[in-house]
Amino acid sequence: MWNFFAGPAFAVLVGSLLVAWANFWLRSPQRKKQRELLIFLGATVSIVGAFWASAQQTAQERRIAELNEHIASSITGGNSFAYMTVLLQFNPPRLVLFHQGKYPLYDVAVRIVDLGKMKQKSYSISDLESEAQFSIGNLAPHQSRVLKPILISSDSLRLNIFFSARNQFFTQLLRMRRIGNQWKIAIKVVSVPMEGEQIKTLLETIDPGFPLEKDGHIDWEN
Repeated sequence: MWNFFAGPAFAVLVGSLLVAWANFWLRSPQRKKQRELLIFLGATVSIVGAFWASAQQTAQERRIAELNEHIASSITGGNSFAYMTVLLQFNPPRLVLFHQGKYPLYDVAVRIVDLGKMKQKSYSISDLESEAQFSIGNLAPHQSRVLKPILISSDSLRLNIFFSARNQFFTQLLRMRRIGNQWKIAIKVVSVPMEGEQIKTLLETIDPGFPLEKDGHIDWEN
């Protein structure tokens, strides 16, 4: 009940009553100015109430749309994604998977391609078939998971990692370089666009000291 008296409908009602009262009780020519002023005031109050009601309806529709989007994202994964890095404190080092985003990820599958091995002359179709491919399953927000050991046989490691999930496909470029006695890591995650969309960078992190090109950027292709 009190919401009515503090809401836009009450303002429209008051404005309408003011207009009606002015037309009914102030009909004499001597009160023309008072009648016009009261009609103007009543019309203004009604208009304000109408705009107020419209603003409330728009806000309510926006809240409903946001709630529907939240529910849909909770089911599909929204704009969440995953990425990998290497934990060097293990011997041998191990790949670790991190969730990034607000919503859970579902049905996550991963394929890892070692670009260094692909350039070796001994690389064959059987090597291609035996690339690291595994199913992760579901990931809760902020969850991490330690995965397989990885052998680093040179001063650099170049992995392309392809993810699929219920919400989207995305690709990670993982680059590692040994600088002195330290490893430096650079990571870039991009979305795989649908038709008519553009590639979007989801994450890019570069350790200080990672080798850069003359223009200050990383040559992700090498």
